[in-house]
Amino acid sequence: MRKFGFSEKCVNWLHALLQSARTSVLLNGGPVGYFQVGRGLRQGDPLSPLLFVIAEDLLSRAISRMVQSDDIFLFCNGDKRNVKKLATLLREYQEASGQIFNLEKSKCFIGGTSTLRKQQIFSECRMPLANFPDKYLGVYLTPGRIKTQHIWNCVEQIQASLAGWMGKLLSFQEILILIKHVLSSIPIYSMSVYKWPQRALKDCEQIIRNFLWTGDPSKKRVLCLNGTKFVLHLKKEISEDVQKFTRWMVGTGSKISVWNDTWIKDKPLCELYPDNAYLNEFPYMKVENLIVDNEWVMPSELLDMVSINELPVLSLEEDKRIWSGTITGDFSVSSAVECIRTKYSKVSWVHQVWNYSIHPNISSNIWKLIRNICPSDEKMKTRKFQLASRCCFCKKDEETLEHIIWKCNYSELIWKWLGGMFNFKNPKSFDEVFNSAKHKSPAVGEIWRYVAFITLKEQWFQRNRSVYEDEVFNEQNIKSRILKLTAEGEIRMKQLMWNTAYDLQMLKRFGYGIMARNDKGEVVVAIEGGLGIATNFFAEIMAIICAGEWDIHNGFRILLFSTDSKAVIVAFENLRVSWFAIARWKQICNIATKCEFLHNYREVNFSANDLANRGATMQRGDQHIYTSKPPFLVNLENEKQKYFRTV
Repeated sequence: MRKFGFSEKCVNWLHALLQSARTSVLLNGGPVGYFQVGRGLRQGDPLSPLLFVIAEDLLSRAISRMVQSDDIFLFCNGDKRNVKKLATLLREYQEASGQIFNLEKSKCFIGGTSTLRKQQIFSECRMPLANFPDKYLGVYLTPGRIKTQHIWNCVEQIQASLAGWMGKLLSFQEILILIKHVLSSIPIYSMSVYKWPQRALKDCEQIIRNFLWTGDPSKKRVLCLNGTKFVLHLKKEISEDVQKFTRWMVGTGSKISVWNDTWIKDKPLCELYPDNAYLNEFPYMKVENLIVDNEWVMPSELLDMVSINELPVLSLEEDKRIWSGTITGDFSVSSAVECIRTKYSKVSWVHQVWNYSIHPNISSNIWKLIRNICPSDEKMKTRKFQLASRCCFCKKDEETLEHIIWKCNYSELIWKWLGGMFNFKNPKSFDEVFNSAKHKSPAVGEIWRYVAFITLKEQWFQRNRSVYEDEVFNEQNIKSRILKLTAEGEIRMKQLMWNTAYDLQMLKRFGYGIMARNDKGEVVVAIEGGLGIATNFFAEIMAIICAGEWDIHNGFRILLFSTDSKAVIVAFENLRVSWFAIARWKQICNIATKCEFLHNYREVNFSANDLANRGATMQRGDQHIYTSKPPFLVNLENEKQKYFRTV
């Protein structure tokens, strides 16, 4: 490849790909064991044919310079002289290169000649005769037009893959990943060689579609959502629905029925006036019967149903059917879907659930809980499952979704703990969750919505772990997960707080850590404290303020603050500190002789970071002070040691 001009980087990449290949054996539908591939090409790999063509280009120039390869296809005339020359050339190549052709695995394809001549060629080549169709480099070669039977092995390969997956309890997301990265890639290699027949494509699509929605490739798609069934309509049914949204533009009127077609009102006249005697007397009347010399001539019986002002302007053109779903009258699939789909009233919670500040994984789970499409015992009974239902938490009441997330004694403990932080009552429904922070600041409302959604999600996930994994309900573990996930979602929160006592009290979540050391590197004090629900910026500010106040109180006047937040350093150096901390910072500056800031990365400030992580698990206002090195800190920062940071 270097001779062909490929860069060294590209060559190294290909070496890494080929040398890192591992192969496993399928046992009972699953891979067992992995071993390294020493040589050869991987059939079905899209990259292998390209590398093979590049390598065999040398053979096309001079076969004596052929590099090591796995498969090669040679074409030549079948007369005796050419066959002998080819055999001699291959024999000389083997003697010169040391490579040996495996004649038992080689095949000789002969066409357009007699059986006797085929036997003569066979005696010269010493290769077994073969016929088409035959498999070559993972693709079945066949002369003539490709039919479904020629590529049916790919369809069977898809079915064989599904046979091993059907017995496993896979989630919808797992099935989707398998379809995208496994099933869809099986026919791609064959499609790069052949144009597949429509029947084979439809069969593959049907198998994949059925497996996606039902888990069984032999069952048709039926999607159940909140008790309503949506099935694929037949073409005839769809066309009838579409025809309801078409109307006629009157030209000559020869194609338009006065009663059965929509041409003057929004519906056919037979639907608006089904019992009209004039309609029953002339059921096959055409619009052209009402036109004389390009003028409307309306019977008095029709004037009772149609106003003169409603009559369209006549033209001498042909009658034309138009699509009423768009202003231009042009048909589009999107407008047809919009017209025939079942429309539901808008829900008030959609923008709160599908919000930029909520992680999509959380939003999707909350959507399922609100729509009550989770497989609780109550839901399973509506689908004719016979089971004895009992709440997996309290072991007392029957399991329903409402009981699990709102009314269970264990759930009420979580909501009471969470409501105590915000001074809210325990919510009993989703509406109460949405309205609890209605009169609070945007920041409080955003945090409350996020932490409430996390609580709902964790309650349902805990129920699943208790049912399927026999995990015991642990209140402290759930609280820790809620706080951890809330802290991780802080980066999505962008709303502003109000200058009120409530906001100042509420937005002091998370924690801070302080590690104070003297000029000899000895630990003077270590402090960890809880801030409640807050932001990283707020936690960094509070850590510096608390550290400065402790230093001043204990007689230290020359202060050096080390932090990993450049934004906080800029704020303090330019006196752009948040308004709730500016007075405390000015008091520190008035007493201290010198205040300096040093920026470093978290990798060399891990002691304070560990203290802050412990503080995040503490209640708001709690604080632990250590007058020496805390026992849980194994190591401290050492200026003589090198630390590495992964970028």
